[in-house]
This record gives sequence, structure tokens and C-alpha cells, in this order.
Amino acid sequence: MPRSWSEAVKHCSQHPTRINGRWCSCRAGWRYRIGLPDPVSGIVGRPSWSQVFPTRGAADRHQRDVRQAIADNTYLSDRGQTIETFLIAWLETKRATQRKASTIDGYDGVIRNHLIPHLGKHRLSELRPQHVQAMLQRIVTEPGKGHGDKGRKPVTPGTLANVRAVLRAALNDAMRQELIGRNVAALVRLPTARREPPVALDDARIHLFMAAAAGHNLERLWFVASVYGMRRAEIAGLRREDIDPKARLIRVRSTVIDVAGKHPCPYCGAAHRRLMFDTPKSLAGNRVYPLVPAVEAALAEEATHQAEHRQLFAPDYTDHGLVFAQPDGTPWRPDWISSEFRRVMVASGAATGLTRVPSLKALRSTMVTNLHEAGMPLEVISRVTGHAGGEVTRTHYLNIAAERTRGEFGALADRFGSQWASRDSAGDNPAPTN
Repeated sequence: MPRSWSEAVKHCSQHPTRINGRWCSCRAGWRYRIGLPDPVSGIVGRPSWSQVFPTRGAADRHQRDVRQAIADNTYLSDRGQTIETFLIAWLETKRATQRKASTIDGYDGVIRNHLIPHLGKHRLSELRPQHVQAMLQRIVTEPGKGHGDKGRKPVTPGTLANVRAVLRAALNDAMRQELIGRNVAALVRLPTARREPPVALDDARIHLFMAAAAGHNLERLWFVASVYGMRRAEIAGLRREDIDPKARLIRVRSTVIDVAGKHPCPYCGAAHRRLMFDTPKSLAGNRVYPLVPAVEAALAEEATHQAEHRQLFAPDYTDHGLVFAQPDGTPWRPDWISSEFRRVMVASGAATGLTRVPSLKALRSTMVTNLHEAGMPLEVISRVTGHAGGEVTRTHYLNIAAERTRGEFGALADRFGSQWASRDSAGDNPAPTN
């Protein structure tokens, strides 16, 4: 090691100096002192202690790399931040820039549940691709617990993609701040996780469900959702002013979302716990549907029920201008809409024979599948579904039923096995020939 370098010394809080010419035998690390340039002015400051390294050789190698980077004018400093401290500050920055509350809530869940527990202790500048890869693999093999008595929930490919996407976005900002030199999250591959195929309900199951839902407060909400495939936040936030009976159109431009905390209501002046009025999740979410006769009749019936509730509750009724609302006029909770849907699906028998009880998302997949089978181009379907591109629609919502291809496969069978096809066409018990 050149004499001009600072000597790496033992870091021990109990024995900071040599004892009888030797360092203590405590399990401690090694560090060195060096003057670092200011990231803005480039002026070298007073020497300060480095981080602690497990061995003296590691401290010397780090010092060598730092001095070389300073000489090459490529030195970047993470200013002593760990992944945890940086992510917490990054999240507050996003919150201050008035990002959508649902987006911030999603970021916070990924950071608290995955990134900080697995990567939080690492220094920002020392994060490596293998650290991120190991985290993703642990998420697959050790999934988090579900809610209530549901036990441990399997991790979906979407969860893995979200975890990597949040980390990649945060590290991109760290690069722009010149805290790190590369984004290691962009260098890893997502582990293989099983993706459940989308569930599309056939007409018989829809009829069973709607028959069981007769008289339920959400009966007409579920019917409209089955026709247009709206997201639950969109159907819960649909407003009367968004229905244009003259132009016979339905406009999607507001939502009701479930976000932690209390949120002021722009319509009643009070604060709703875990309920927030918002706009659609993206620009593609602002879209228009045709108002068809059956839906128009269902909405008229819903308006009649609301008028009865308004008269019944009198001064206790709080009008929020919603097409679908609780009997007292307040918004429906999105999670309750979903839980009731699953309960009625089971009670109706519409879920019998399926590998899992369909969620409300199944109505969205049903709409996409039915429009595709009717011959509508996928690009058009993705627009009316509120997706920015067709790949999300194809991957997450389109279900190709076996019945759709029965005729084509039957034609192939007739071509390749005419002897069996003739038997089928003659009937199960053809008459014997002489």
C-alpha cells in the first residue's frame, strides 16, 4: 500500500488505539480516513472516516477504488445512505409531488413489505444485482401472509414485477442525483412464478349468479359491471352526471378507492375513513361507453331505489351524486363490493366446478372474452377496457374457451380421420351393411 494513503485502522469503540503496539482482538471492523470532493463544487473537504469493513484488505481495496474514481472524475457518493433511508426519503418526495394516492399507497406497500426487510441494511452504493436477485427469489419461496384466516398467499408474477419496478424507479432517481453509477434493478431477471389464467364466466354461470343476486343492494351494480367490465373503483365512483341520456353515453372519469387514513370528501364536506374520491388510474382510464337499453333500464330502477332511500333516511341521507350508493347515500366500500360478489358466487353455485372462486375481476375478463369472440379487434377492446396497450388485455384478461375452437378442431379431425368422422356422422349405432 503506498505510503501516501491513509492507513486502514481497527475500528473498536472499546479499544480505539493500539495496546502494547498491537490492535485488540475484539470482533471489529476496519476503516480509513479520506477527504471527499463535494458533489456540487468538487472541492475536497476535511478527511472523514469511511464505513466499517470486515477486513483490513477490504478497507484498502475500497480506498483504492475511491481514490481512483476521484482521479478519474467519476466518483459518486451515496452520502452514507442505506437502501432503507433512501427509499423512505424517496417515498416522501413522491408524496410531496402529489402523485395519485393509490400509486403512493402501492409504493409504500412494496417498500415496507419487501424492499426494506430484504435490502434495507445495504448501503446504497454497495447494492449489487445478486442482492436484488436473491430478494426476488426469497419472495417467491417465502411468500407473505394473507389476510384473516386465508393463510399464506402465493406470490403472483405481477407482485414480482411491481417490486422490481418500484426499486428500479427509485434507483433511477438515485442515478439522476449522482448517488450511484448504475441501476442494478435493471440487471436482474424475474424468477418464474405461476400465473393463474384469467377466469371468464359463461352465460350459464352469469345467469346463476344474477338470479341469486336478485334483491341484493348491489344487484344492478354487478349487472352494469358484467356488461362494461368496469374496475370496481370506477363502478363505485360512477356519478349521475357521467350518464348522458340524450347522447346515450356513460363516461368514466371518477373513482372511489380504498386508501389508508381519513380523506376529505368534496361532496359532503366530511372525512371518510379509507375512502377517497379520485380520478381513473391512468389517462387511458378516461373513456366512454354506449348506454344500451337494458343498462338504461337498470340505472332507472337504481335511481328509483335511491329516491326511496332518500325519503326514508330524510335528514340522515347524504347525497354524493353517485349512481350506486349505500342506502344512506355514502359510497360503497370497494373491498365490500368484491367480498359480497364472492359470497354470492359461492351461494349461487356459479363457482361450482371452477378451480377457485372468481373475483370481481372475472366480470372484466368475461367482457373482454365476449367482445373478442364477437370479432372485436383486441386494440379496440383494450381501449374500451381502459388499458394503454393490448398486451395487458391479452395477458391478464383474455380467456380462450374450448367451445370457441370446437368447430375448427372438428374440421381438422374430419380431414385427418375420415373413417371415424363418417361413423360420427352416421350416428352412434349405424345400421349394419350387407
